[in-house]
Amino acid sequence: MLRLVLELDGETVLSAAPTIGYLHTGIEKTAEQKKWQQVIPLVERMDYLSAQSNSMAFCMSAEKLLGLEIPPRVRDIRVLLAELQRINSHLVWLGTHGMEIGAVSVMLYCFRERELLLNINELLAGFRMFPSYMRVGGLREDLPRGFHAAVQDFLARFPSKLDEYEDLLTKNEIYLKRSQGVGVISKEDALGYSLVGRSRAPPASTTTCASISRTSDTRPTTSPCRSRRAATSTRGTRCASPRCARA
Repeated sequence: MLRLVLELDGETVLSAAPTIGYLHTGIEKTAEQKKWQQVIPLVERMDYLSAQSNSMAFCMSAEKLLGLEIPPRVRDIRVLLAELQRINSHLVWLGTHGMEIGAVSVMLYCFRERELLLNINELLAGFRMFPSYMRVGGLREDLPRGFHAAVQDFLARFPSKLDEYEDLLTKNEIYLKRSQGVGVISKEDALGYSLVGRSRAPPASTTTCASISRTSDTRPTTSPCRSRRAATSTRGTRCASPRCARA
């Protein structure tokens, strides 16, 4: 939870004093007293918008420690659920972002599609926000009857709804006045605050839930920096890792 104490002049923020930490629940300490399977409901609540993603990350970590080989079907189902969860999370962001700036209608539209994703969670495990469907070693059970139809219906419906979101925001005068030219960071400030990074990442560095799931087995890799091969081959540079064969 983030608390901001603001000094305002109309709609202009003159200063902000942030305070972080009001919602720390001690999940790490609680997990020390639990069995591995019992930790899954805890990690889901660390980010209530990414319950499936959090449980997936925890299960993969435990499986790596145990040296478990997970069937491809399980990995594919996990990736599918994590990607649906990510859409869910983005819908909450976009809806609440518009609402807090003054474009209230977009929140109602975004939550309309979010309800469909929560229905899929409920179909899976009976719980809408914290399904606890993933388990260390696999899944709680196989996909229920009607799951494929529900996902296909959502995927067929969603692209046209994106157009509706854009129509609500792209030319919304309130949204534009409160988002354009606001919070501009100069080049000097960006460098001073270290707000810099790679300006153009190579395709090989793109990370998705699918790429994480595919590479998170227990087999050793030949190089710790294989994700940067495209960059090193085109730029003529070498990886700085001491374990890299090309260093």
